[in-house]
Amino acid sequence: TAITRMGEKLAVQQVAVREKTEACEALLVEIVERKSQAEEKQQNAIQKGQEIEEQNKVIAVEKAEAEESLSAALPALEEARNALKSLDKGHITEIRSFATPAKAVQKVCECILVLRNYKDISWKSAKGMMAESGFLASLMNMDVDGIGVKQAGDCKSKLKEADATYD
Repeated sequence: TAITRMGEKLAVQQVAVREKTEACEALLVEIVERKSQAEEKQQNAIQKGQEIEEQNKVIAVEKAEAEESLSAALPALEEARNALKSLDKGHITEIRSFATPAKAVQKVCECILVLRNYKDISWKSAKGMMAESGFLASLMNMDVDGIGVKQAGDCKSKLKEADATYD
């Protein structure tokens, strides 16, 4: 009968509606999850942006300090180069002849060993280094930009031991 057919049709449609409703609910859950993930990623991006901004401020301060240190060091470097020009082989021979040099002389020679990456930092090594041909020229042409932080720190320590100034 017509009512039976309508009941069967209704039952089929109810199953279809239930399936569509379940699919919509599952889709809604997925949308909510993805929205939550997107918001979390956005928050992470905002946080990273703030961290980068803070790092950029620190970098700017460090850059200004480095530039200030460099501008202070350049005149000292030029002064040292000019002082080197006044040395000759005879001066180096005289320094090498000392069995035990003055503390300041020894510490300066040790600094040169450090800057030239010698492993043995001693008066004996310094005398050997000063005996090398072209020693004075190698000092004049030293790559000061290649001096590392550790080397600079080691030299400062050695000069302090000798009560010498390094500025």
